[in-house]
Amino acid sequence: MVIDSYENIDGTIWLNGAYARWNEGRAHILDQGLQYGGCVFEGMRAYNGRIFKLKEHIERFKKSAELLGFSIPHAQDELENICRDLLQKQKLENAYIRPVAWRGAEKIELSNKCSVHCAILCFEWQSYFQKTDVDLQIADYKKADARFFPPQCKGAVNYAVAAFAKTQAEKQGYDDALFLDADGFIAEATAANIFIIKNGELLTPTAKAALNGITKNVIYEIANGLGMRCRQSDISVSEIYDADEVFLCGTAAEITGVKRINHVQYNDHKITNLLRDCYLKMVKRGDGRTIRLDRPLGYASLLPVTKSEPYDLMGDPILLEAMNNFTRALMDNEGASKGPMCNRNKKVA
Repeated sequence: MVIDSYENIDGTIWLNGAYARWNEGRAHILDQGLQYGGCVFEGMRAYNGRIFKLKEHIERFKKSAELLGFSIPHAQDELENICRDLLQKQKLENAYIRPVAWRGAEKIELSNKCSVHCAILCFEWQSYFQKTDVDLQIADYKKADARFFPPQCKGAVNYAVAAFAKTQAEKQGYDDALFLDADGFIAEATAANIFIIKNGELLTPTAKAALNGITKNVIYEIANGLGMRCRQSDISVSEIYDADEVFLCGTAAEITGVKRINHVQYNDHKITNLLRDCYLKMVKRGDGRTIRLDRPLGYASLLPVTKSEPYDLMGDPILLEAMNNFTRALMDNEGASKGPMCNRNKKVA
């Protein structure tokens, strides 16, 4: 189904405790959810009439509100039942469900002393990227970690910079942007977690500056069931450039391969495709049971031949820029203090 505007979908929504027609879903312009980002949301998918990981998504929805300083005035069970009911009212088997909660307009100044509005919407939506592999550009801006804002809050304020970074990436011919954290390690894409595969091992960034995604944890379960090694770790730019495979995952993105990050190409997607097939079988089956094998999968034949040459770190434009900035700073200090801050004739290793 082609949608020209999400304002114009036919059907029913749930808003502040009652069902309403889709086009009656309105918020006031001065609501703090719009003015100051006082808004949280969730995204979940239904496959074959069953909502995947519904309980976990609603738990995170309520937790996000708490992290942003307010409470959603509806119980867990009530919200779960509304999601199921909307799926039936919309007469959909495969759908995307979006709960949203936001602060009202009782105060114009920054304040949490406002009413809390809540809505749930259900509609058809294809995969986020609508392609099996994408190109990523490393974003200019860094992803905030817990020192700046709770990364586990799925709030609108966390996605403002993401929307800007994705727009900038698209202008340069990429599909999405990839964030680094404040320490220069890989964080996540604008709306998806990221994994790398190296020598058959599955690695994903720690959750210090990335959402601890529900789909990410499902990927862990699948990989463990297949006998694959997997772990969370700080991942540097040079490590992701030297990976055998890279993929994104999330409720919206499902599992999407990465074919390019900046100037580096990834031509191998064998294990990514295997994980995608397992994931789609799990979600379409509907019971959420993890794939388990009596013995590890013999996936050695899927592994790429070891690269004959390691990635050229000294040719990495991001590392070169960092080293050049560092060298210039040392030279500036030397010039200012006239002290032996650095040897101008020494090459940077």
